[in-house]
Parts: sequence; structure tokens; C-alpha cells
Amino acid sequence: GKCLGGVLHFDTPRGDVAPGKLRSPTFQQHLARGLSVPRFAAGSSVLGPSLTKAEAIAASFSKHEVRLVVLTDWQLFDTDNVLNRLRSFPGAVLAIGLSTNPPIAADNDIVGLRVGHDDPPGAVARALFGELTVGRRGRGFIGTTAAEEATA
Repeated sequence: GKCLGGVLHFDTPRGDVAPGKLRSPTFQQHLARGLSVPRFAAGSSVLGPSLTKAEAIAASFSKHEVRLVVLTDWQLFDTDNVLNRLRSFPGAVLAIGLSTNPPIAADNDIVGLRVGHDDPPGAVARALFGELTVGRRGRGFIGTTAAEEATA
């Protein structure tokens, strides 16, 4: 299939990467830039605007299997209940807590995972890569993903 990926940042649309084909070398360069901290990022703790964008993207790709990975310390200042919105997201959600447990109970399509300083190097990358490769041929070479270990 045509596996797509993209990046949304909390702070700013700078650094966002619209969905594109993961196999494209050009897109991979855009994705690598999107996975770095954007210039002028303020470190906001408001998930709502990015979640709104993710919901719109999911709606525009309704025939695709949609997966959302949220990386945050979960010290959110949203005025609406973004956790309920995550629970109703139209796809699977991997909620990664950076040095904290995600405050969201595991539901059918939500997996919570804590990644901290005591975890081995590459733990976040392993979790992200695991989500990007769910259902893909040849995935077995990476072994068990961090999300699968969290639910085991």
C-alpha cells in the first residue's frame, strides 16, 4: 500500500509536514526536518490546535488506516477536554508520556506509553517506527515494538 506520514507540532505550524508517501526519498528528507524541534518553538502545552489539524487530516484520509502518535509531558493547558477528543479520534492513538505516564486510560484504540531518561537510547524512535510500520510486510525484523510491550 501507500503508507503516508506527517508531523504536527504543538507550538507552531513551522516544522509541520503534510502527509506524504513514506517511500519517497524527498518526503523522507521533509519528515526528518519535521521531526526536529522547529525554530522559534515556544514549548507550549496546548494540544487542541494540533489535534484539530490531526482530526481534519484523518477525515480527509477516511479510506486509510489512521494512526496518531502524541508525544508530550501531559502537562496540558487546554481549556477543552482534549483527552476525550483523543478517545474519540478516528484511528489508533499512541499516547507517549515524556518522563510521565499518560493520564489516559488504555481504550480499544489508545495505547499509553511512558518514555523517560532511564529508558534505553532510541526508545521514542522505536515507538514511533513501530507505529509507522504496523501492518507492513517485513515489519518482523524490528521485533516487538515499544507499544506492543506496553500492552503485553
